[in-house]
Amino acid sequence: MKQFIKEMLSNKDNISSKRILGAFLILVFISIMYISIWMPITELTKDMADTTIWVAVIMFGGTVLEKFKK
Repeated sequence: MKQFIKEMLSNKDNISSKRILGAFLILVFISIMYISIWMPITELTKDMADTTIWVAVIMFGGTVLEKFKK
């Protein structure tokens, strides 16, 4: 499992900061959704969750675009 995570977040030679940030933001999004089970969802919480997921998608998308650029 450790090797899989390392390969997922790296580009064979070095670790991609965009992938790490994207994975971290996905974890933040999951945490927000988990916390919202017990707390009422306000408009601010909705906006925060939407922004978090979009930034994570953009981070992973940027990594994919760099691969096609080469």
